[in-house]
Amino acid sequence: MVTAGSGRKAYWQCPREHAFEAVIVKRVSGSGCPICANRKVLAGFNDLATRHPEIAADWHPTKNAPLAPVDVVAGNLACAPAVSPPTM
Repeated sequence: MVTAGSGRKAYWQCPREHAFEAVIVKRVSGSGCPICANRKVLAGFNDLATRHPEIAADWHPTKNAPLAPVDVVAGNLACAPAVSPPTM
């Protein structure tokens, strides 16, 4: 038997059909989809290249390697990428 206070992980699906794994007690206490909350990147949904292609165009490929704009959540302040200077 599993209770609402369980520390066991389970798989969930949000209303936007994102599948994710979370501890049951965290979901009971209000934790939601990490993709919708921009805590986890999903290419084509919340990544920098999809949400802000004009900024992703300035992404410096060698200084940010191995990351690419599709690997970073748009608006993630924890990852402040170096960008190449704008071309004039």
